[in-house]
Amino acid sequence: MNKRSLPAFIFAFLLTLAVAVTLTGCSGGDDTKKLVGTWVAESAETSDMELFSDGTGVLSNSITFTWKIENGCFIFSILSEVPADPSYSYEYKLNGSMLTLTSAIDGSVQIFNKE
Repeated sequence: MNKRSLPAFIFAFLLTLAVAVTLTGCSGGDDTKKLVGTWVAESAETSDMELFSDGTGVLSNSITFTWKIENGCFIFSILSEVPADPSYSYEYKLNGSMLTLTSAIDGSVQIFNKE
């Protein structure tokens, strides 16, 4: 590699690195308004959920929670009387009326359809 091709190589490397960083982790953007509504789970093992515009929600089994989009992730926090409410982070993908949540902990996938 000659000295003239070194800047082009560095530029290509940095561009590739920037693209890789962008594509990893949670999805970009803030789809908060699009997420408000009733979501029906495809799996019988998963509760349906309703997301409200004030950042609260309820599962079909009456468990209440707060939710938000933060750093491109869907953050779900169960409201309980326990001092430390359990929170969960999901990579989310919104494709029309289909919401896919992928757990940041174990990679499990839950699919919902907007009612």
